[in-house]
Amino acid sequence: MITHSIRSIIFAFTIFVAMPVQAQSANSALGRWQNTQLGFDSFTISKDGDVFLLRDNEGQVVPGRIKDGQIVFDSRIGPAPLTYLKSNDTILLGGQSYKRLK
Repeated sequence: MITHSIRSIIFAFTIFVAMPVQAQSANSALGRWQNTQLGFDSFTISKDGDVFLLRDNEGQVVPGRIKDGQIVFDSRIGPAPLTYLKSNDTILLGGQSYKRLK
């Protein structure tokens, strides 16, 4: 019985510690991004509550949410997961690579 209580406490602690880290990582994707190969292809990622918004050059907005630890946008062709690479401040999305515009 004590073991079950300890497991519950450890599980709860893990959830509370992991959630802010996940949110912090997702927030790193906020900003303006440009395709590394196609200079005309850029977009902005912003956040409204729990929803991430990807706005392209033409003003079209695609919503996204955190799923399994990463932002997943609801594109016309299905879910589009975003991967943020902190090591070189790059986003991978839809088979393309994007660098942050400063």
